[in-house]
Amino acid sequence: MIDEQQPAAPDEQPASGRLTSQSIRSFVLRQGRMSDAQHRFLDEMMPKVGVAYRPEPVDLNAVFGRQAPHIVEIGFGMGQSTAVIAQARPGDDFLGIEVHAPGVGSLCKLIDEGGITNLRIVQHDAVEVLRDMIPEGSLAGVHIYFPDPWPKKRHHKRRLVQGPFVKLIASRLAPGGYLHCATDWEEYAQQMLEVLSAEPLLTNSADGYAPKPDYRSPSSKTVASSSATGCGTWSSSASEAPAMALKRLPAGAWLLGVPGLMCLAAGALLLAGFGADLHPLLQESGAGLVMIVSGVALVGSAAFPLVLAELAAKDKQEG
Repeated sequence: MIDEQQPAAPDEQPASGRLTSQSIRSFVLRQGRMSDAQHRFLDEMMPKVGVAYRPEPVDLNAVFGRQAPHIVEIGFGMGQSTAVIAQARPGDDFLGIEVHAPGVGSLCKLIDEGGITNLRIVQHDAVEVLRDMIPEGSLAGVHIYFPDPWPKKRHHKRRLVQGPFVKLIASRLAPGGYLHCATDWEEYAQQMLEVLSAEPLLTNSADGYAPKPDYRSPSSKTVASSSATGCGTWSSSASEAPAMALKRLPAGAWLLGVPGLMCLAAGALLLAGFGADLHPLLQESGAGLVMIVSGVALVGSAAFPLVLAELAAKDKQEG
């Protein structure tokens, strides 16, 4: 179908809220390092389990060779959690969507080694796959686990969970279908809850945040729950679904910011001064050293959000 609208500007969503090929992307393709095994399994397994993108609806029953509930996972990272869930739910068929080749190669390896038969992969932009390939009302569920939090405020427009995309997902859910999201970034969890709650086709199956579902792979990390759900209230049958599991970061990670905050206060006292006699006192007791330590700690404090982003990325890979 040809879209006769004028193309949207690269950094603007279409005024109508429609998702077009010019919409802002939630990912940046990077040349990640691939191991020899990932290369090999990518080359050997994608012809067997890969589904090529094409701008037309696909028959999922034909793809899997049977009739079963279909679950889409968007952005499966390195695929460990995806493989575990598919093995734990052999009666369901899973379509994983990922753009990054190392993750695709990693999941191909897990599929081969685990003999997993109910899992297929599309290596393409998830927005275009859902919009063009997935028929309306055809999915039993959608999983979005640990999408990039894009922590800087000016990058929030790149976050995956936005109103137009949630509306697209809701249109692909069958009556009784669910949408489940998880993030370890608290502010993003709050945004997810707001966006999902605002979608009229969805209703929350929990009072706010929901507990981690049993089918999620076991993790040693403490999980605080959060939810907003996928329920097709547009249908005659009520649907429900958990949606967001808010994962806590290790308590020790927060200590990284304490020295910076302490030295920030010390630096403020040093520069502003509490009385004319304070500076000589500090000079006699090594003010130069205090200033150096303060400067180093302030740099570390400024880098704290980047540390959290890295932890979030590692959590996504670990599932």
